[in-house]
Amino acid sequence: MSNIWAFRKNIDPEDDLNEEEYFLKHLDVWNFIKLEIEKDDSVKKILDVGCCTGIGYKDLKNYDRLSIAGLDINNKFIEIAKLRGIDGRVCDVSTESFPYGESVFDIVILGSLLEHSLNPRHLISESKRVLREGGRLIISTPNAISLRSRLDLIRGKNQFSPLIQNLFYRDYLLRCSIFYSKKEIVNILGHDFSTESVTYINDKKNNIGIVRRIINCLYVIPSLKDVIIVVAKKHIYG
Repeated sequence: MSNIWAFRKNIDPEDDLNEEEYFLKHLDVWNFIKLEIEKDDSVKKILDVGCCTGIGYKDLKNYDRLSIAGLDINNKFIEIAKLRGIDGRVCDVSTESFPYGESVFDIVILGSLLEHSLNPRHLISESKRVLREGGRLIISTPNAISLRSRLDLIRGKNQFSPLIQNLFYRDYLLRCSIFYSKKEIVNILGHDFSTESVTYINDKKNNIGIVRRIINCLYVIPSLKDVIIVVAKKHIYG
């Protein structure tokens, strides 16, 4: 049997997913999420919404002791996630209820997903429903006020153009990005969550061209980095 964590290329011609490139692109985000999982021994059940093929758990130290569920709209991705021990299920997470009961999970992850949905309140509402009281919601998404976004505007690149196209041709699930800042994320979290931490990182760690290196030197202010990660705790009632 081949290594279940071996990188796969061209899994789905329509999506043209190269797992190695996908893994490296999101490596810093996944490393952050792993630390959040590993720092708390009480964490047993995790839901990864938009789990793709599950490749993000490649190096998770305590993987065997965890129960990990994953949702994705792509059946081929889910088939691979299942081979890796993830309880994968096909679900259009922007429109359908998550196929679980209430207060099931210790951690719910919306990793690089929020920006692809036209229905963010549904994602947050369903995440809250399946998360136990005191459980954590982890959100990572492109940072609206990043230096990259500001430079794009100076160069005349409208970051909202792909969104406009999608509003004409697609529903709910977007191939483009909707950009969020801390303010927007805290707003959609509502009163049922308290924000534990806000972290900014630079994505695309594998991009080390000279221009990128020069730009990296300009990231003196953390909030100008590419990606924002918010960890929020579901309130305990009673």
